[in-house]
Amino acid sequence: MSNFFYEKDINMITLAEGKNYRKIKAHSENIMLVEVYFKNGAIGEPHRHIHEQACYCLEGEFEFTIGNEIKTISVGDTVYIPSNIEHGCRVLSEKGRLLDIFTPQRDDFINNDDKKYYVIDRFEGDIAVLIELDGDKHIDIEKEKLIDANEGMIVSEKDGKFYIEKDKTEERKARIKRKFDNLWK
Repeated sequence: MSNFFYEKDINMITLAEGKNYRKIKAHSENIMLVEVYFKNGAIGEPHRHIHEQACYCLEGEFEFTIGNEIKTISVGDTVYIPSNIEHGCRVLSEKGRLLDIFTPQRDDFINNDDKKYYVIDRFEGDIAVLIELDGDKHIDIEKEKLIDANEGMIVSEKDGKFYIEKDKTEERKARIKRKFDNLWK
């Protein structure tokens, strides 16, 4: 992957037609910049994810809810959102633009291949407990649907079928090892 991300090469992704769009800017496994466009009262629905997030207001005025706190921001203001805290926003002006920064990168933004990704959290008897890779939802499935699976592996689901993602599992293990190694430097 190149270290340069040129505007002319970046696609606009429609989130809600006529209201909400995003462009994925520079990113690596550890950090991601995303420019998000809001129009006509668009709302960033309340949600949570494992990533830490910062937002820089490039244009317009927004109302942010982070946990139980509600504040208004405008051009030049920034917001910090800790991991796994419910948050959302709505544009108060006719249009607005945010630069979102995530760490680590939002794999769900990159993997827009109609698959859902999970990590195997644990096995409870004949049940595998899977946690959404970039969220906090979990599902229970029959262990027999996962052949040669271990806790910590990445699993994808498409059309009700589950697949072990060996490459994504190895990438995740390497990322965790690097983070662990950096704790002791």
